[in-house]
Amino acid sequence: MALGAPIHVAQAQTTSSTSTSVTTSTSTGSTTTLSPSAFKPPDSTFTLTLVAVTFALISNLLILRFVDLKAERRMKAEIDAWTKDLRAAQKAGDKKTEEKLKKKEQTIAQMRLKMSGGRMKVTLITFVPFIAFYYLLLKLLGAVPGAYSPFYVPYLMTTVKIAGHSGYEVTTFGWYFISSLSFSGLLTRLLKTQP
Repeated sequence: MALGAPIHVAQAQTTSSTSTSVTTSTSTGSTTTLSPSAFKPPDSTFTLTLVAVTFALISNLLILRFVDLKAERRMKAEIDAWTKDLRAAQKAGDKKTEEKLKKKEQTIAQMRLKMSGGRMKVTLITFVPFIAFYYLLLKLLGAVPGAYSPFYVPYLMTTVKIAGHSGYEVTTFGWYFISSLSFSGLLTRLLKTQP
């Protein structure tokens, strides 16, 4: 199925239940019945945003716990200064200075490895629990959009038609991704965990 192809949604209600079953049809004629869910925007929107903020907060708190930020910033400053001097020497054609600086390449490489080591530890601690919780959340939310959008973004949204009106639904992953990207940077600045 081509990405962004219209998905026609039909809702069927029974007299004995208020639950709604959703059937999607594609241009190939195949149909898929999606399980109903008690969640829908804005409930699913707020839930996914809260989870993204919580994950970002936990990650940043673990960075504060396991990463020596002072040492990391000191190494970053030294690496940046070395890189700047090397580029200046190469641009000026100063071979003597360039060769002198290149003797420190191995030391700089070790610094970079050490800088990434602490953050990699945090990633290893959080990766499996976060993935497991995320999939449990998807099971809880069911087949519902994460949010609605007035414009289309490839890979993160689908085109839908409900009761003759066309619009765009942000997928659950799409809204989680947008929320995570937005709040991770904000929390990193607020907690000063950037290198």
